[in-house]
Amino acid sequence: MVACPVGTVPILQKTNKVGHIPLWSNNSLAAGGEIAGIKTDGDIYGARVTLNIYEPQVKEHGDFSSQVLTLMHGEDGPLEAIAVGSMVSQTFGDSFARFHMIWLGNNQKSCMDFHCQGFVQTVPHIGVGARISPVSTYNGKQVDLQLMLFQDPKKKHWWLFYDTKSIGYWPNLYFTKLRVKANIVEFGGLVNGPTIHQDPPQMGSGHFAADGNGKAAYAWDVKIVDSSYKLVDLNFDKSFAYSTKPPCYTVDSFHHNSDGAHVYYGGPGGCHPSVQ
Repeated sequence: MVACPVGTVPILQKTNKVGHIPLWSNNSLAAGGEIAGIKTDGDIYGARVTLNIYEPQVKEHGDFSSQVLTLMHGEDGPLEAIAVGSMVSQTFGDSFARFHMIWLGNNQKSCMDFHCQGFVQTVPHIGVGARISPVSTYNGKQVDLQLMLFQDPKKKHWWLFYDTKSIGYWPNLYFTKLRVKANIVEFGGLVNGPTIHQDPPQMGSGHFAADGNGKAAYAWDVKIVDSSYKLVDLNFDKSFAYSTKPPCYTVDSFHHNSDGAHVYYGGPGGCHPSVQ
């Protein structure tokens, strides 16, 4: 990407309304959507994941398919959350994988990218909403993106790292519970939209998790930040791989090694509404 002039940052220009994309409401994550990946809970002060980015097929305007790191505090009242990653949606006028972020703060207004005040970008060369290119190909080269959210232990801001470089932060004033810590993190795929119950879109590579390396989407290098502000392995007593709609989207090979936890996930979508 080409850096913007000093004092400016790149912002995606479009004519459609972000409101067509289902965001958060109340205590649910993109209400009615389907999820496949890893979920963990505990006292969490940050999280890291590496995702191999694909461009799944999304047929209808308003539907989206994303590969995300989602960090939230979901107990004792309204949800607060931050999600960052790749999203494909024709709402943006094409079928490209683009880097997006969504968050829900203490005002309970769900926001995407720069469409409301909140995220403070500190570098001029990473465009929020910009196309991610190249992307992975089925049975071919895999293109990774490492993402990390980290809470500043002094000021309690939430910093976003894109491929190991900090690119900006959410000031603590936008959160109440997340100003203290997160208690849930999810890593993997999320799909939603108007056709989610009739003809849901592809997730990940568009192939099931059992296809494995080079063919299925994966989340690996997964770790969290503990109360000492150090990257640590997941507590497997509090972590699991799951799918909200297994016939449509699957998970496979949930394990961990010296690099952290990893899992394959995804599927072709297109399930009949009666499939559970």
